[in-house]
Amino acid sequence: MRRTGATRLAALALILGVSVCPSPFAATPAAQDVLELLRDQRRRAVLTAAAESAPAPEPRGVRPYPQTDWALLRLDAREARRQFVTDSLAQARADSLTAALAAADTVIHWRKVAPQAQAGFLADYRETFWRALSGYGASPIDTMETLQLRGRMTQFFGTPTRNAAAARQERYAGSEYVQFEYWLVANDSIPVLVLDTHGPFGRGLLIASDEAYADQFVRLKRNLAQTLLRLPPTVEFVDYYHDPERKQWFKTGFDGTAFFTEQIRRPRWARNFGGDKWLIHR
Repeated sequence: MRRTGATRLAALALILGVSVCPSPFAATPAAQDVLELLRDQRRRAVLTAAAESAPAPEPRGVRPYPQTDWALLRLDAREARRQFVTDSLAQARADSLTAALAAADTVIHWRKVAPQAQAGFLADYRETFWRALSGYGASPIDTMETLQLRGRMTQFFGTPTRNAAAARQERYAGSEYVQFEYWLVANDSIPVLVLDTHGPFGRGLLIASDEAYADQFVRLKRNLAQTLLRLPPTVEFVDYYHDPERKQWFKTGFDGTAFFTEQIRRPRWARNFGGDKWLIHR
């Protein structure tokens, strides 16, 4: 299907979080539409996984047909030995393939896009059509508390590409309704977005990539999960999040010992923040 200019703009707006309104944090309808589309894909994938994990009814046992002819018994025994050899060879090939795939999974090199490198990322992946990875293999990173996963992201990738700290550094924070954004590049070619699902109150991660690499989604997600689950969080971090349902700002993070979330007034940087450095409506 041919992509229109509006479709590309909508996809780009997701990672820009920009607006034509004076407020630098109000997301455009296009950005919200794409973000909600990815969130809806994730919700449906979670529901599907829950339905598939429901216990299946016990199958009825098959009563063996009585076999009395000695010639048929001998034939069955010979065929059983032949089938055993065939199954053993097939299992050996399967084990070899599994080992090869496991080794291939480890050959993924992740690069985080630094806050000051946002312009280059947008220029390289301006034509990206994003798709959520939630339905591509069940994983603990779909259900763990988002704060735990944010700590693990910090442990491996460092600070996010976009959050409040990036706002003070690069004069753009993305959307106030998104706690953090990690922009990643896998093996120097595949763009990957990792966002929170519902600030510090959510579970799992919203992970998206270019639909052109859909055949790599399972591998990417599995490798990312292995990377994040390797070490517990130990690095301190602080984020800010504006909950649209509660209409309340929160300060959240990890103090080196425990995770915390506390209500705060609207931050000063959010009230006074300005500039159009990352606006695409030129």
